[in-house]
Amino acid sequence: MTEKSEAEYGNSLAMDGNATAAFGLAKLYYEQNKLEPALEYIQKAIQKNSKSAAYYNLQGVILNQMHRYADALPSFQTALQYTPDDIYVIINLGIAYINIREPSKARDIFEKVLPKVQDEALKAKINEYLKLIKDNE
Repeated sequence: MTEKSEAEYGNSLAMDGNATAAFGLAKLYYEQNKLEPALEYIQKAIQKNSKSAAYYNLQGVILNQMHRYADALPSFQTALQYTPDDIYVIINLGIAYINIREPSKARDIFEKVLPKVQDEALKAKINEYLKLIKDNE
């Protein structure tokens, strides 16, 4: 199924430079842990549609996975400009702050977002981050 998806996205992208197809390829490569091509395609998607929070969020996630933490931060900040209430982007921003060693900013973000989170597993993960920050103070 992955090969078929890759081919379909590739065909669509080749026809008209479709941002959605580039985003689909970026997600596909990210899920396969092929981070360089994932980054290349998400950047193509952003070039075509620079107002998509999802595109910037995925770019930040990919950059985080590449250990390019300082580069990931602006991606999440930009995503939040378009969807300021997106819990997942907010959490990713907090993680980025942990990664660039700004735990107080991460703690503030996690403490503000925690009451808004409904998913118990996600709440537990945020509490893990908060404990990690507290333990390292």
